[in-house]
Amino acid sequence: MKYLLSQEEYDTLRLRKEDEIAENDEELQKFCTMVANTLPIKFWGRTEAKPWQCLISRERDNEEWYCDECPSQKVCPYPHKAWSK
Repeated sequence: MKYLLSQEEYDTLRLRKEDEIAENDEELQKFCTMVANTLPIKFWGRTEAKPWQCLISRERDNEEWYCDECPSQKVCPYPHKAWSK
């Protein structure tokens, strides 16, 4: 079934969808940051498991941190990820 929409109706639907996507990304980002800051994992040859620490919330201490081993890297919507390679 096809629908004919006025430009105003189309713009309203498009803006509503963009708002939903932005709201979902914000919630997803909060969740991914929480996982990275709390889930203990072993990384880069360390013997003890520690939380990875999300680079968004981590204090920098003049250290470079990357998203390579982050437990939520595949679903994280953060647009400025840092990679070691």
